[in-house]
Amino acid sequence: MSETESIRLPKSLIVRTNEIAKQTHRTRAFIVAQAIDLYLQEFADLQVALDALNDPTDPGLTDTEAREFVGV
Repeated sequence: MSETESIRLPKSLIVRTNEIAKQTHRTRAFIVAQAIDLYLQEFADLQVALDALNDPTDPGLTDTEAREFVGV
């Protein structure tokens, strides 16, 4: 289910959104929804990382532990 949301955007964003919509054969609403979804995912990931970074009870990892963790 979808709902309608009205927002004001700078003319430059409207132009870019229209160009992308035309190039990808999608609607402008689809492009804007995808952009917002991607932003929210990235914002959530960033917030989790910042929360962990600022958590004084989190001991973190040493350089060696981090390399072992990612398999390098």
